[in-house]
Amino acid sequence: TYLCVIVRSRALNKIASHGSRQRSVDRLKTITPPEFSAPTPLEQASLTEQSQQVQQALGQLPDKQRQILELNYYQGMSHGDIAQQLELPLGTIKSRARQGLVKLRQLLGDAVG
Repeated sequence: TYLCVIVRSRALNKIASHGSRQRSVDRLKTITPPEFSAPTPLEQASLTEQSQQVQQALGQLPDKQRQILELNYYQGMSHGDIAQQLELPLGTIKSRARQGLVKLRQLLGDAVG
């Protein structure tokens, strides 16, 4: 009797869970993502200025730090991938990336929020 009650209870939980999950999926299908508008000319000018400031600051970094940050952020490579490509230890890559980010923060200050 006990085993039958447990099996029945679990079967009912599975059925309820599946129905709940299906309703959630159906609800998500009906939600439309918000429309993203193109940036205004003022926003575009601000983004361009910020991009130029970041590029200038990157140019002031030592080549080893700049290369790692560019591979990480512009190429989307992980620290492990960068370590393999540059044939350097992972710890070295992480240290240089951190040092580069700290230096960038100092160079940029509050210029880029």
